[in-house]
Amino acid sequence: MTRPIYIEQPRGSALHRYVAALNAMAPPTYEQALSHPNPDVRTVRRFAFLQQEPRLWKHPTEFVKAAIIIPDIEQRYGVETAAGLNPRIAEDMAQAQQELAEAKATAAQRNAPPERPRENEALVVFIIMAAWRELRRDWLTETATYEAVAEVLGPGIKAKVIRDAYKRFNQRFSTLDDEQRLLVSVAMAALREQLANVVFELPAAYSLERHTGKRKPRPN
Repeated sequence: MTRPIYIEQPRGSALHRYVAALNAMAPPTYEQALSHPNPDVRTVRRFAFLQQEPRLWKHPTEFVKAAIIIPDIEQRYGVETAAGLNPRIAEDMAQAQQELAEAKATAAQRNAPPERPRENEALVVFIIMAAWRELRRDWLTETATYEAVAEVLGPGIKAKVIRDAYKRFNQRFSTLDDEQRLLVSVAMAALREQLANVVFELPAAYSLERHTGKRKPRPN
């Protein structure tokens, strides 16, 4: 049985190389999420931890402060305000956020065992979504776009895997509140910055001329 792509990416695939490159920049640890010198690495690692375990009360308070409280204050009141915030107050705010999240959770959510660690899940999803956004074209159907992304991130990746990851991401994204959606957007931008040297080029078979028989209009 083939293992899920979130757990194991096909050897020799571009996706496998990209995930390995990101992990080489920083292992998936709380220490890297809190103190890595590259802010983009910190952002992606923090989001990866929240994806793996969304129950805030299960994380260290220091992590919740760095991943949730400080970014929210920066967004609402500016970076200078967040930088000048008393660390003790920020920690109290983080602890209150954890207690509130646990109080609002159902008994099933509180008592559920932690999911099997899948440190690379957020990285895989973000890479797929980045490729999707940069490869989609007006003339391509959804199916053709899945196929193009699979080809660019392959070999060894099927269009169905891309489709499932895309739909799963959008389904989860639709359930998030505004603050969480902002965190996702920031994390995706940070990951793309980490892969700044990667260019997702549309395969020739999916170009306008090859795919539809039409020619691109010539510039005036």
